[in-house]
Amino acid sequence: MWHTVIVTSSEFENFFALRCPQYEIKVDDNLRPFKSKDQIKRVFGNQPDMSESYFRRCNRGQAEIHAMALAEAMWDTYNISNPKLLQPGEWHIPFGEDLNDDNDFTIYVQEHRHSEGVYEGKIVNQLKIKIATARQARVSYYDFLGKKDFVSDERLYYRLLGPPLHASPTEHCARAMTQKEHESCSRTILKPTSDIDGPLEFIQEGGWLGNFRGFIQLRKMLPNENITK
Repeated sequence: MWHTVIVTSSEFENFFALRCPQYEIKVDDNLRPFKSKDQIKRVFGNQPDMSESYFRRCNRGQAEIHAMALAEAMWDTYNISNPKLLQPGEWHIPFGEDLNDDNDFTIYVQEHRHSEGVYEGKIVNQLKIKIATARQARVSYYDFLGKKDFVSDERLYYRLLGPPLHASPTEHCARAMTQKEHESCSRTILKPTSDIDGPLEFIQEGGWLGNFRGFIQLRKMLPNENITK
């Protein structure tokens, strides 16, 4: 079944390792692994014999075929993207970029300036986060594209906070950690050892909060003690 989702993560390496195809191509008498057809074509060019049946014969991947197709498309997109480096305190806001040059959003911000008596970059960011979070929620059930309604977006944002709480849409907007936050947030991991019966050594790995590294999800900042558990 086709469905649309938003995926936000700070770690994709293991997903690609498990779900991407494993094309084995002979290079100088050695088999070299590749994760996508586009990667192979960039290395060898578009050869006449590179048919779909050729790639199927070369693929040693163990994932389900539709999962592999999705992972391959994601891997190609991931590798040709131009990531934006965020400074400590800056926000990652899915759909937020769409609002930067939106005249209707600019007018909406101006209306908040009058209603709240102040106009700061913080207000712009807060409105972006609320609107983007609502749109992320609507991806599950409603196509908002071309149907802008900022007032409705804000109302939906507050409805998500409950009760009952619908926290999943608040997991995509995230703020880059400061150095102090990075040092304060950590998780305990086991240091690999060759002796499985030997003593275990635990170490702290910094920068982790929930399942994000280097970022703090909006979900972790909401004023509800149940959200962070």
